[in-house]
Amino acid sequence: MNYYRALVRHPNDNLLQNITVPVLIIWGCQDAALGEELADGSTKYCSDVRLKKIRDASHWVQQDAPEKVNEYMEEFLNE
Repeated sequence: MNYYRALVRHPNDNLLQNITVPVLIIWGCQDAALGEELADGSTKYCSDVRLKKIRDASHWVQQDAPEKVNEYMEEFLNE
């Protein structure tokens, strides 16, 4: 919830800054709330990003595919 509160309170803060730390995005392609194009678009704001899409997962990707999410996170954290 704090993410959404901050988004309203500080809508333009840091929007033009690139994220320079390694980033892992895990995206459920069956997300009814947020389209897959948002995941693709997010990568342009990160200089070191890995985007992992799970075709049969929804907005609740960690609930729909916990084994795959854990695999991707473990791989990312061990790099």
